Amino acid sequence: MARLPSLAALRAFECVARHRSFAKAADELCVTAPSLSHHVKALEDELGFRLFTRHHRSIALTESGEVLFATARRAFGALDKTWATLVDTARPFKLTCGVHFMTNWLAPRSARLQEALDGYPVDHITTFEALDFAAGEVDLAIRNGNEAVSGLHSETVYREWWTPMVSADVARTLKRPSDLMRVPVVEARHPREPKGHPGLADWLKAAGVNETHPDTRVIPHTETAMQMAAEGAAVKLCASLQAGELHRQGKLVAPFDLAVRREDIRFYMVCRAGEQQEKPITLIRDFLAREFAEMDAAMGLERMTLVTLPGSGVAL
Repeated sequence: MARLPSLAALRAFECVARHRSFAKAADELCVTAPSLSHHVKALEDELGFRLFTRHHRSIALTESGEVLFATARRAFGALDKTWATLVDTARPFKLTCGVHFMTNWLAPRSARLQEALDGYPVDHITTFEALDFAAGEVDLAIRNGNEAVSGLHSETVYREWWTPMVSADVARTLKRPSDLMRVPVVEARHPREPKGHPGLADWLKAAGVNETHPDTRVIPHTETAMQMAAEGAAVKLCASLQAGELHRQGKLVAPFDLAVRREDIRFYMVCRAGEQQEKPITLIRDFLAREFAEMDAAMGLERMTLVTLPGSGVAL
């Protein structure tokens, strides 16, 4: 079987023949006209006859050139069509996470996530609902809780911690943990809010304050409660992932170097078994590890006394 010429040379010939111009073909292929001329000359030398007749201001295909052009045009047309079909039907990687994680943590880091993904297309699905891995509804889930996972790969990516947070002005009025009894408490209780997380009462007990707070106010949503705390209207026991962005902006501060964590609550990734070392899962894992570490450092976790509370016994 005769050896085929280079694909680059055939592409150069096909483009020149289609345009009947080296200059126009060079513009389409983003190369120089002399480079195309070199490719065509190499084909002619290999064949032993000319493919073009060259005139002062134009070129024309020879009879042999017409034969080669007809085949090359069909071949490259079919290849272009197949490639376009494959690109159009390529299924994006599907990543799902909860609303709070997306709003309070992932969205502010979306530009860095896109950079870390190195060109991999990812669709974000923000939902509390369970999605079907087997049916292809999701490829990677980031979840928060303590429920068991069976039939899939699961790995812990972060252990969240909680500490009271207030505005900077309120923080200056607090000298000891018992001073929090003078500040209204806001808690979020919504049907879709996770259950089993620590409350301010758990933190106060860990701090040695064995009193019931006299002024606890219930707010429908976590974001609303944190904004109230940031405005100086209350204190909120904040999870590190929830409060990280407001802390970075200087709107929420931790007045005391004490934090609590549940021994059974974690952020974890879930994917199909056997796919945990494939891209973009490995890229997302590395991104999460970097960002979590940077956030904990910025929030001063290293100076915190971290108290681990028993498991809540409540599935999230």
